[in-house]
Amino acid sequence: MKKTLLELLPLYPPYSSTFFKEMLVFYYYKKTMTINNQNQLNVLGEEIEICSCAPMTGWFRDGYCNYDKNDGGNHSICCVMDDNFLKYSKSQGNDLITPMPIYSFPGLKDGDHWCICLDRWKQALLDGLAPKVILESTNIVVLESVPLEKLKEYQFNKK
Repeated sequence: MKKTLLELLPLYPPYSSTFFKEMLVFYYYKKTMTINNQNQLNVLGEEIEICSCAPMTGWFRDGYCNYDKNDGGNHSICCVMDDNFLKYSKSQGNDLITPMPIYSFPGLKDGDHWCICLDRWKQALLDGLAPKVILESTNIVVLESVPLEKLKEYQFNKK
């Protein structure tokens, strides 16, 4: 009889914890949901770089703005938060400022890096409030709807 992934885990800590099992399953499915199970590329055609681990961002909460077909919001664009965008996002119904400990979300502040929904960035662009973009950490799928030239206009210059 074939055993499931969870049945193969030892029954002693830390492997017996529900959290550990959930994270293992999440990691396993993450590997199967990404594009061809390969490292994803950024808008410059290079291997995507980490957007942020403090606070932890990304659809998979692994620090990367990786694309996944199950991510309805398409959290693929890495941006540097500023107060204007954070207030704008909150006014549009997405409060990124208020901490939500139940979800391990610390709340964002000016200067934080975050993988935001592509449509929210495009909406903010139209309203003149788009945040700066970290091209090295922005997924190549963004180029399907935003030209690289436009992204470069909003490029964050690392010091």
